[in-house]
Amino acid sequence: MTARRRRALTLAASTYLAALVVLFGDVSLQVFNLLLVVAVAPLLWLLWAFCRWSAHQHANRYARDVEKVHGGRPVRVPERVR
Repeated sequence: MTARRRRALTLAASTYLAALVVLFGDVSLQVFNLLLVVAVAPLLWLLWAFCRWSAHQHANRYARDVEKVHGGRPVRVPERVR
């Protein structure tokens, strides 16, 4: 996921939540509940996307750290003990 897409999704989710807060007193309870139900799916998808991005970021960082430790030296194959 690109940074532009993450920012756009965050902005969209934040705008939707802000609209829900503003509309809280102006719409009936049934309409507000419907708006909350509609908000659940995109927000769960957004949460999943951020978790996936974070997992990839941590995996890449771990791979770089391993490469720093083991990348410059050849690893000897242990000799068989007789």
